[in-house]
Amino acid sequence: MSKCVIVLGMHRSGTSLVAGILAQLGVDMGKKLLGANTFNPTGHWENVEVVDINTKILQAAGGDWKNVPSEKNILKCKKLFSQQIKQFISSQKAEFWGFKDPRLCLTIPLWSKYLKNAFYVVVFRNPLQVAQSLNKRDRIDIKEGLRLTAIYNDRLTKFISSINNPCLFLSFERIYPATVREIINFLKLRPSPKQIQKAEIFIDPELKYL
Repeated sequence: MSKCVIVLGMHRSGTSLVAGILAQLGVDMGKKLLGANTFNPTGHWENVEVVDINTKILQAAGGDWKNVPSEKNILKCKKLFSQQIKQFISSQKAEFWGFKDPRLCLTIPLWSKYLKNAFYVVVFRNPLQVAQSLNKRDRIDIKEGLRLTAIYNDRLTKFISSINNPCLFLSFERIYPATVREIINFLKLRPSPKQIQKAEIFIDPELKYL
């Protein structure tokens, strides 16, 4: 049975770094991904289709990633997007595949019931650093950034507490080359030595200041 890997975490918490490591290790993160930019110079590693579905869910629920809809309103969208979610999942054929989008902290309850053999990699970062990064990238006030981070982390924690799936918890500040082996063991991946080396090199300490 194929193994599905979902990366969960607030915006600017290191989910792109973790998703990139997974991709270097051979996990299929998607063919059409969001491109790189100044704040994600090595790429976002976000499947465009997943981002599109999540964006539409939040819009239908009356908000967006910065104006977070209530859990109740998001859950009301379950039937509206169930077919799109199921079609996306059924189209994935790789032995190890996954996806990442910070909006999943809010929308994952709509996805989870359709995911089979799902493994979750959960990333947290110091809330003040998240808020400072959001301020730098989006000019979001530090207080508002802290408020947003609290909402995302609360929703994420609530979801993780409700499931029995395997979870690997990572702290952005403590992601080192040794973390690559931790991820390999968690997912029971079979990467080549070259893939392991690429994953270790992918962890650039300078990116932690973005």
